[in-house]
Amino acid sequence: VQSGGQDLLRVPHLTIRPGERVAIVGPSGAGKSTLLGVLLGWLPVSTGVLKLGGLPGSVELLRALRRRIAWVDPTVRIWNRSLLDNLRYGQESAAPPDATTLERAELLDVVAHLPDGLSTALGADGGLLSGGQGQRVRLGRALGRPDVGLALLDEAFRGLDATQRARLLEGAGAHWAGATLLCVTHDLQAAAHFPRVLVVDGGRIVEDGPPEALLAAGGLFASLLAEHRTTRSALLEGARWRRWVVGAGTVREPSAGDGA
Repeated sequence: VQSGGQDLLRVPHLTIRPGERVAIVGPSGAGKSTLLGVLLGWLPVSTGVLKLGGLPGSVELLRALRRRIAWVDPTVRIWNRSLLDNLRYGQESAAPPDATTLERAELLDVVAHLPDGLSTALGADGGLLSGGQGQRVRLGRALGRPDVGLALLDEAFRGLDATQRARLLEGAGAHWAGATLLCVTHDLQAAAHFPRVLVVDGGRIVEDGPPEALLAAGGLFASLLAEHRTTRSALLEGARWRRWVVGAGTVREPSAGDGA
């Protein structure tokens, strides 16, 4: 895959089987999102062949299959329309999302706190929502798509804490149990729970396999995970931290002995 005469991605051979769960990791700018862009049909293959279900990935085929693709990315637009309209955007059905979809996207509390519930206009670019709430709206929109065969998650849970990220990923996996799921993430610990990990670096897939095997091999995945753990430990233990409590639109710093 090329742009402006430069290689963005060069993959001699890659097979992803139907129903696989694959984490895609690597340094920033390595080409992870480019790989998803190829599957979405945004980036044409400069040389080589892309096949989907054994068929050449023509523009017509990609356009037809896009209806069966769920894509969650922080760049997905949230419109200045109601929450309901945003959740149904891109779908032919006018039916409201069911309770299971709202629960799996952890949107029930969002609906409860919006002044007009599902009918609340979200403002320009979802300005009424926090960053984490916006991500859950994007996930809820994707979960509402019917007959999904390919789910593409590109830093889908950015802005959420680790526990919530793990919970939402588990719920999404259960919802798309029969679909192929590719997850681009910088969360190396989450990637370590996938059956298969692709490590992308410099536009190349440099490692591919079960996370246990990649860790044992001591390559880039092992190095990235070790660096992640070391950095996290240093940040948490190597500095004096002040604690702020944020809730209901207020920020306060608890005093010593405060049970908050």
